Amino acid sequence: MSFTDRRAEQLRAEADHATAVACCTTCQSAPGYDCHHPDGTPAPVHDSRYTEAEGNAA
Repeated sequence: MSFTDRRAEQLRAEADHATAVACCTTCQSAPGYDCHHPDGTPAPVHDSRYTEAEGNAA
């Protein structure tokens, strides 16, 4: 597996973890629900959600 593939896998795992354990303060999504834009279309995981997930781990 190449470095790029390993890094992509790591980023997906981090996004999955943040989505599973933290609320998103940007789009107000509850744990377990994907982030979304104001119009309801899917969005990448917001940075605030990663921050919340890190706080839950501590």
